[in-house]
Amino acid sequence: LRILDKDFEQARLFRERRVEEWNENYQLYRLKTELNRLTQRQNVILPLMKETIKTWLANIDDPPDIVFEEIGDFQELEDVALKEEREIMLNEFWKKFFVDEMVEIRDIVDKKMVALYGRSFKKLNVKNGKITFEIIDPIDILVDRFVDPSNLDSANFIIHTHIYRTLNELERNKNYDKEAIQRLKDYYSSKEGLVKVKENLKLLSEKMEKLQDLGVPDAELPLVGEIYVEINEYYKKLWNEEKKREEIYLIVKAENEILMAKPLNEVIGKTHD
Repeated sequence: LRILDKDFEQARLFRERRVEEWNENYQLYRLKTELNRLTQRQNVILPLMKETIKTWLANIDDPPDIVFEEIGDFQELEDVALKEEREIMLNEFWKKFFVDEMVEIRDIVDKKMVALYGRSFKKLNVKNGKITFEIIDPIDILVDRFVDPSNLDSANFIIHTHIYRTLNELERNKNYDKEAIQRLKDYYSSKEGLVKVKENLKLLSEKMEKLQDLGVPDAELPLVGEIYVEINEYYKKLWNEEKKREEIYLIVKAENEILMAKPLNEVIGKTHD
C-alpha cells in the first residue's frame, strides 16, 4: 500500500502542472469565464475556443475506417472461396463493431479531448467475446513522471483514477477479495463513510455532466440511493521471480483496501467465447 500511495502521489504532482490550463480550456469551451467588474464593462463572451475547436474538427472529422484483406497465395478454387469468405466475415464484423460501439461519435469526443488537453486515452476491453472501448478523461489518468514522452509503454506504472462502482457491483465481481469488500461495507456504514458516499456521488455527477458536455453518448448520471465507491486501477510493472521477467500487474485499490492484484494476462484470459 505504501508503494502504491507513493506512486500515486508522484504521478499526481506530475499531472498538477497542467490541470489549471486544462480546466481553463474546458471552461472557455463551455463559454464560462470569470468576470472582472473593474476592467470589463460587459459580460459578452466571444466563443473563440469553441469555434476554433469546431473549425479544427471540421478538417479532421473523418471517422476511422478499416478494410480487411486476406493476404497469401491462393491457387485452389476452394482456397480462393475461403479467402473471400474470411474477408467478408471480418469486414462485416468491423461494420457491426463500428455501429454497436458508436465509433464515429467516440472518435469526435476523442479528438475534442486532444484539442482541449493535448492528449487523449482510450481503454480497450473484451467483454463476452466482443471488443469494447471507452474514451477516458485525461485528468483521470496518472502516468509515471519518468516516462519517455514518445513511448507510453516505458512508464513503470499507469493509474486510472476516479472509477466509480456501486458496492453491489464490487460484491458481484468474483475476482475481488471478499474480505476486503466486507471491510468496505463496514466503513461505508460508519459516520465517516457516509460523508465519503456523498462526496463520491457529487464527484461522479460532475464527471458524468462533463462527459455529456463533450458528447460522450453513454455517460449516465448516478442512481440515487446507491453507494458509490471510488476505485483506482494500477497497471504496474513488477518482477516475476518464477518467470525471471517483468510482468504488468493489475492492482485494484479502493480506499485502503486492495481488492485484486493479478498479472494482466491472467485477468484478460482467453478472448474468445
